Amino acid sequence: MTERAGGFRADSGADLKPPDNDGTLDELRSLLMGRHQQELLELRERLDNREIRTQDVSEVLVEALRLRESADKNHQLSEVLLPTVERTLTQSVRKDAAILAEALYPVMGPAIRTAVYESIRALIQSFDVVLT
Repeated sequence: MTERAGGFRADSGADLKPPDNDGTLDELRSLLMGRHQQELLELRERLDNREIRTQDVSEVLVEALRLRESADKNHQLSEVLLPTVERTLTQSVRKDAAILAEALYPVMGPAIRTAVYESIRALIQSFDVVLT
């Protein structure tokens, strides 16, 4: 076994091995990595911590959906979300139908009035044909 520069030993000149002593490698790593090591630890925490990841996703979710929808030529996003929206709507109606009625009234009110008006008009017209 021969001693090489920097305290590394080589068996038969082939493999370099670090010395087995006092944490010199840790000290060298600290000197080389410095603040980057702390940043890497923070990134690791961000990836490993579910709450932090959830917060990160929540901050970009709307923009990500908007971007996906604008690029979604095959309407895959709609296909994926449809069952969830249907199930949620069904549960909402079962829980409190008045909420849905309130939401639909501005659209359904005029439609119902038009349908009733057309029915009455057709009825009067058929009476008019029968009476003449």
